Amino acid sequence: AHSSPSEDPQLSSQEKQLILSGCVPKEPVTTIPWRLILSKPPVWALIISHFCHNWGTFILLTWMPTYYNQ
Repeated sequence: AHSSPSEDPQLSSQEKQLILSGCVPKEPVTTIPWRLILSKPPVWALIISHFCHNWGTFILLTWMPTYYNQ
């Protein structure tokens, strides 16, 4: 981590100028790159963990009355 973009040795001069000038290209997003998004392992980790959490909650809430009743 660096205090400013000008101190970061890994940034190119063009990147530094873009960041420091505050100008961001304002091109509208026309398509969402779903293939690129879904090809990333962290995205799949989130999807799987969300599924497991929801499944666990569903099982807990549906079987809890039966458990308490028995």
